[in-house]
Amino acid sequence: MFEGTIHMATWCGQAVGDNRVCKFGVLDVISRPAQVEVHLDGSSEPVGTTDLAVRLIPGTYRVRLRQSGKQVWQATVVIQPGIVTRLQVRLENHSSRKSKRGKKLLIHRPEKLQP
Repeated sequence: MFEGTIHMATWCGQAVGDNRVCKFGVLDVISRPAQVEVHLDGSSEPVGTTDLAVRLIPGTYRVRLRQSGKQVWQATVVIQPGIVTRLQVRLENHSSRKSKRGKKLLIHRPEKLQP
């Protein structure tokens, strides 16, 4: 999970003061409970577990969060260059809701990476 400001120089792999444009965005996924698998675009292999921040090439991604005994949560997000897209999700137990999806606390909140 990110706390405070995300610096573009750190995430873009550039020296401070470098004027090049960041060519990727960041997907920041926070969940309760934590240690939930994060899958992108239908992949059977997770990109990691929450709380997770990953650099991605700009584009549209299907994000799926899954943990044994919990509801599966999924959404489509757009990753933009130089922007942090933050997802905050609470997964519920299978028996706690009739819906097949977890509760969405915050689906999409883009933030610009700070130079």
